[in-house]
Amino acid sequence: MGQILGLGMSHYPGLHMLDEDMWVFLRLTLSGKKVPQRVKEPRNWPQAMREGWADDDGAQAGRLHRERCLGATRALRERLDAFKSVSTWAVQSRALARAHAARGGGRGAA
Repeated sequence: MGQILGLGMSHYPGLHMLDEDMWVFLRLTLSGKKVPQRVKEPRNWPQAMREGWADDDGAQAGRLHRERCLGATRALRERLDAFKSVSTWAVQSRALARAHAARGGGRGAA
């Protein structure tokens, strides 16, 4: 009887950024017109969020987040390497394929 191993991982773009630039996602979110003004003020954020933002605009929190993501990616790779397969299939979403194609990375999904 054959075995199937299903693995999934993030394509989170922040992993390609410098730690000190990861704040851009929060800034873009907070700049939204539908975000209430009171939420845009750090003094109104939850304690854990203020601590993560700290006095370095979240650079330390970005580094820790990257370490967690990369650790999880390494664990996935270990699981894949330990799995004895005859063949490997990679599946991606159509949206991801189209985005890849738009950046010149090949054919997108129809």
